[in-house]
Amino acid sequence: MENAAGDISVAVVGRRKITQLNRRYFNRAETTDVIAFPLQDDVHEDRNYLGEVVVCSDVAADEAEVRGLDPTRELYFYVVHGLLHILGHTDKDGKSRARMNKRARAILRAFCDDARRTAGEQ
Repeated sequence: MENAAGDISVAVVGRRKITQLNRRYFNRAETTDVIAFPLQDDVHEDRNYLGEVVVCSDVAADEAEVRGLDPTRELYFYVVHGLLHILGHTDKDGKSRARMNKRARAILRAFCDDARRTAGEQ
């Protein structure tokens, strides 16, 4: 599931834009943290383009403040979460959500650790 190779786009938007997207594509008139648009179908000619992830910087900042987290890392978590959606993960119920969030945290932790090691080598 996670071995797909390809390109994605990531858009960082504010509260108003992500609410508009959520309403338009999911018929939910509420703000959300991340929306993922998998594009792995016959309509799109570029098979290397996996999809789009849209994350909300306002939600990340709010959530980080409430939970005492780094807002940038919270935003990165949303990107990874969206990527997992593109790769086929779901979070429709509490159990699948917990599993998906655990995987997203592990990926983010590994990514940040690699970035720190690489920065230390320079």
